[in-house]
Amino acid sequence: MNRLFNIILTVVLLSSASFALGDVSPAAVHKIVLAEFAAMRLPTKSPFCLAILPARNTSETGADPSPQLLRFLIGKGMRPQKASTCYEPLPKGNVISIETVAASADGVSVKVAFTDVTITSDKDLGAVHRHGIYELRKSRKGGWMIQSYKAG
Repeated sequence: MNRLFNIILTVVLLSSASFALGDVSPAAVHKIVLAEFAAMRLPTKSPFCLAILPARNTSETGADPSPQLLRFLIGKGMRPQKASTCYEPLPKGNVISIETVAASADGVSVKVAFTDVTITSDKDLGAVHRHGIYELRKSRKGGWMIQSYKAG
């Protein structure tokens, strides 16, 4: 009985901590990526690298999304790659970075940046095209909806 309690407690703690560690729902990430592509006037089949940034992350490849998240987005017709792909061997490509700011059972606030990290002979740094905060809420049916976006 004690072991069962420990397993249940562990599952509850892990599920409640998932947003705190930067783990955003795949459906929410899909909504965000669609909104970013629309704002940048890019086709949804455009290749991009995805970075999921927990606040405490200091590793170069620690921002890589889970294989499950990548498969989910591929299943939706997108062409995501892990973040580290855009930085090896030389920085190139579009990167969408997502970092959880706050979360609750029915909503999440995330910082998002759309960046072209390509370094060419005429520029030494990548370019941030968009950055801001999305507020997402769960609908009554359980799907994610973008409630607001604030640039900045």
